[in-house]
Parts: sequence; C-alpha cells; structure tokens
Amino acid sequence: MAEMAVKQAIRDLNTTTPWDSHSQMLECVMILQDTHDVKTFCFQTTDNSWFRYLPGQFITIELEIDGKPVLRTYTLSSSPSRPLSISITVKANKDGYASRWLHENLKEGDKIKAHGPAGLFTLHNHMAEKYLFISGGAGITPTLSMTRWLFDYGISHRCALSFTARAHLRTLSPAGSWKA
Repeated sequence: MAEMAVKQAIRDLNTTTPWDSHSQMLECVMILQDTHDVKTFCFQTTDNSWFRYLPGQFITIELEIDGKPVLRTYTLSSSPSRPLSISITVKANKDGYASRWLHENLKEGDKIKAHGPAGLFTLHNHMAEKYLFISGGAGITPTLSMTRWLFDYGISHRCALSFTARAHLRTLSPAGSWKA
C-alpha cells in the first residue's frame, strides 16, 4: 500500500504545479510533539501541489482566533529538498497568543491560509565551502531547514552547529528531530 502511495506522489509531482499561496490553503497533515512546549506542524496543499522555497525562508500564517484574523510569521523548519510538505516548528510561549492557539487548537486535517515563502536569510545567498551555524532556542528553525538541506544533498560533513537552549538536556539529534 505504501509503495502505491509513493508511486502516486511521484506521478503527482510530474503533473502538478508549485503551491500558490494566493489561492491554495494548507492542510495540517501531521503534528509532532518535539518537547513539552515545542511542536512541529506539517502541511500539504489540498491538491497535492509541491513547495518551492529556499532553506531558511519563512511563511506568514493567517489564523482566525476569537473571530479576528491573526497573522504570524514562522520560519520553515522543513527542507526544500523534500517538496511535498512544509513544516513550522513552534514553541508555545506562555504569553504567545498565536503560538498557544496553535498548540491547543490546530489538529490534523485542519486547513489554514498562509502567505509566502519570503525572506533572504538563506545559505543560498552565502554559498561557501564550510558552514558554522550558531543558534539558540526556537531560533534554530532556519538552521534546521538549512542543515537538513545540506544533509539531503550530501554536504553535511562540511557544516557544524552550535546550539544553546534555556533548559538543559534539550538537544537536536543528527537526524533532525528534538530529543529531551
């Protein structure tokens, strides 16, 4: 069954167009509980379009909270080398209006509006032989996208990551998932 789904996804890539944020909604297809206060929300388009962006770019999501539109920007933590879905990794801040709402309300199958991608903070603007990434806390998300892209293209042996977090024992594994 999974093999058939993969073959269909490959056929879809050959016949679909890139995501158009002006006309297409995103559907939440998976939610990963990374730590007690961090979740990764994975999205696909409702018509199986693919995503075109640079590692490190962001999207702006549009939520309706208490009957009012709320716009928030989140860096894509996924890699553009995996074009069938995009992901944002969100820390639920104690006073974070949208981040708390996402953690407490967004479910698999829900659809949201998003705009983008946008942003110039990408390694594609600074190609080099080696990379040193320095990040802290939730600010790791552009680094996740960039290091995943480097790994997918077999360049990971030429990059180093220095990461710090407020709470000890929260680290990022080489495979790209959080460990507590």
